[in-house]
Amino acid sequence: MGKIPLNSDFGPDDKEAEVAERALRLQQAVQAAGGNTQVAIRAQMPLSTLSRYLSGRDMKATALVALANACNVSIEWLAEGHGAPTRGMALTKPTNDEVIPDQNTLNVRYFDIDASAGFGRLDYYQEKPVFIPIFKAALEMAKCVAKDTIIMHASGDSMSPTINSGDAMVIDTRRTDQLFGVYVFVMHGAVFVKRLSARTDGTILVSSNNKNYPPEEVLMSSVRWGEPDSSGTMCIIGRVAMLMTTTL
Repeated sequence: MGKIPLNSDFGPDDKEAEVAERALRLQQAVQAAGGNTQVAIRAQMPLSTLSRYLSGRDMKATALVALANACNVSIEWLAEGHGAPTRGMALTKPTNDEVIPDQNTLNVRYFDIDASAGFGRLDYYQEKPVFIPIFKAALEMAKCVAKDTIIMHASGDSMSPTINSGDAMVIDTRRTDQLFGVYVFVMHGAVFVKRLSARTDGTILVSSNNKNYPPEEVLMSSVRWGEPDSSGTMCIIGRVAMLMTTTL
């Protein structure tokens, strides 16, 4: 791997021009790689961080390497504009077809909707997933199985500081009777992320980390896995096993 001269002896004007040109190359690469959301997931980077880089903020070498790999472009091209932009292929926009992972990654379904850490958002069952490669080591660390794992973003502040708006959540969808922890679920046609605690009296306490949101109680008998069978049910999607919140 060649040198990545992110810090040079150029003057302030030259440095600003270098960063601006790199941001333009990054914009081109991200658009061709499927857009901000898919690249942020593959780079294991918050969308807000990627947005700052796209708008012209200088980046560390670790961020540049992660983004070059996520976009399948040459590190040297992204850093300096030298050589061909991609590793032996033209820039093409991916489709929703399944991505072929390398030996270090596995495909995980990604739903381009927000799970509200607040008062609810979109209908999970009306959305179609795309496939995102994620490192095997990350899945193993979260004790997840790729075929039973999905990724969604959080929106809102009710679960802060544990989960912040924009965080990518790795969700284990395998069914369990032990409803203790942070779960994503559908209720009243909206998608939520909250802390669930099963009680011995046949109820589940639905609570937020942010004390500005009052807790609620749901009858255990109304809980379902899979599609809800009535408007009054709570349909569990899965448990939040890991967050992709690395700041590069």
